[in-house]
This record gives sequence, C-alpha cells and structure tokens, in this order.
Amino acid sequence: MSLKDIANKFINDVTWSVTDVAILGTASTPEITGLYILSKALLGTALELRKERGRKFIEFANSHISNDSAVLENQQVQDGFVFSFQKYIFERSEYKRQVILSILLGFIGNEDREKFELEKLNNVLSLVSVEDIEVVKIWTDGTLLTWFHCEWLKAGAVGSPSGQQMIDDGYGLALPSYAEVLKSIGLTKLGDLGYLSEKLDYLVGVGLLTEQIRYKSEGFIKNGEYRVSKFGKEFVKYIHKDWV
Repeated sequence: MSLKDIANKFINDVTWSVTDVAILGTASTPEITGLYILSKALLGTALELRKERGRKFIEFANSHISNDSAVLENQQVQDGFVFSFQKYIFERSEYKRQVILSILLGFIGNEDREKFELEKLNNVLSLVSVEDIEVVKIWTDGTLLTWFHCEWLKAGAVGSPSGQQMIDDGYGLALPSYAEVLKSIGLTKLGDLGYLSEKLDYLVGVGLLTEQIRYKSEGFIKNGEYRVSKFGKEFVKYIHKDWV
C-alpha cells in the first residue's frame, strides 16, 4: 500500500481527532499524511500531549522533504522518518530537536542510506548536553582556527602555519589549552580543569572525541591530548547556527 493509499484510507474511513487536525493542518501532502499515520500508530497518546511538537515536525516535513514522492515511498526513508519523528516528539530540548531535523535531512539526501548512521547520530545526541556539543564544535566551526591565530600573534610569529592543516593532520589539544579555547568563546565554566577533564573523558566515551596518552621518559603520564574523532566531525555537520 502506497503512502497516498494510506492517507486516503485514513481520510475516508476515520474521523480526524483534534490532535490530527492540529498537527496536519490543511496543507499536508498525501505522502506526509501517510507518514504521519505510520508514526501515529507507534506514538499513540504521546501525540495528545505534544501536539505542538508534532505540528512543527510535520510543517518542516511539508516544507523540506515532500517534493519527490518517489523518495518518500522508499521504505528506508519511511523508517527514518518514523524513527526521527519519535525522537523529535520525546526530545525536551528545542535546540536538539532542530538537530534531529537536520540529521533527517542528511539521511534522506544521502545516496547510501544503508550506511548512514541515523540511529547512532540520534542516540549520541540524546546522550550529550548542549554544553557538550559546544565543546566538540570548536574543531569545525572556526573557533580553534581563531584561537591558533591569536596565540601566534601573541607569540610574535611572522609566518604562521596553517591551522586547518594542523587539525586535518590530527593535532591534539592538551587539557589546559582546551580550557583556554573554550574560555575564549565565553564558556568560562569550562575553565575548571577538573570539570572539563570529566566532560572530555565522557565525550571520548561516546565517540565524539579521541584521546592520546603521552608519557615522560621516566614513564609518568603527562596530560592527554584530545582531538575530534571522525564520527565527531560527522556529528557536528548537523549542528547549525541558522536552522533550515
């Protein structure tokens, strides 16, 4: 049964609830209506309590992912839509709900959806705070490059190496330097090295950062150096300042 068939059956056989009207409005495409019906079957009464979130998700879908009915009839796209709708409805952070939409767009637009890490990206998103995201973003949003430049200027460097090349080559930040970078963008709370150390270790644990342990010649551990992981770079691709 196609999405249009599902939508028509629903429209013809079922009296719309107040929740359905509030979420779908009057301009929803048949394909998006069909996907809503699939999602509603799994979410049940949760939608009654979160009608506004549901309305925003469907409004976004109608505006951004309903142009090609053939794409929406793809089973993987349907599964990804329903999965993302559930995540969106239950996510309490408005910021992270926007990230869920961004990830969904990335998934639908990807040529190899089988290998796209939709579930992993969303599950890690649910495990981190907005502050955690800020700690990881510095590697790709220009913050670290700006910090490099300022440090070189303070040191009186005439010709500075490429900061981007250093990042691409796997440059790591020791704990005190990481704290300085974060303080430079106003995250003063993260200047506490004990607090920051715990946070960085947690982000290593969820796979967004990696840590390299170094040793002195006599065998004692020095400060570890942290850098963004390959998955971390993929994750922050979906963090936008100006939402779609």
